[in-house]
Amino acid sequence: MSRRKAGPMSSDQQNGRQRNTQRRSALASDEIRAKLQHFTERLESHSKSTPVTARNVEQRLAALRAEITAVVRKEARPFCNCNQITVAFGHEPEKFEAETKLVCPIHGRRSLGVIVPLMGLPYDDSDLRLIELMDRYARSSLEFGGQI
Repeated sequence: MSRRKAGPMSSDQQNGRQRNTQRRSALASDEIRAKLQHFTERLESHSKSTPVTARNVEQRLAALRAEITAVVRKEARPFCNCNQITVAFGHEPEKFEAETKLVCPIHGRRSLGVIVPLMGLPYDDSDLRLIELMDRYARSSLEFGGQI
């Protein structure tokens, strides 16, 4: 029985995501192109079969926007670096601060998900610094749009 030596995990593997970007990017670009062509063909076929009114145009545009948004969200998911759970260690507030400063290429502001603080009792200076950073992150998240 052979065993492979486990190397350091990438951040994507740690977050439960796996990427195969080269193969996926070529496949995804073809799929996206085909889906967008399908959307435009549907738009053109509807315009020939139904009378053009402002309401019809608005309804068709709303439906197309919803479909395009769904495609974009699905295709952008692998590039998102937001967390579902973030563990914050009291003795390493600098690492938590670095996490809060990272930017998600999709959402702009990076979500840290549920934050689990691990601190000792009684609190020392680094624990108090972590509490301050967590409070600042929570307040800025609420100001940003209610997402924590």
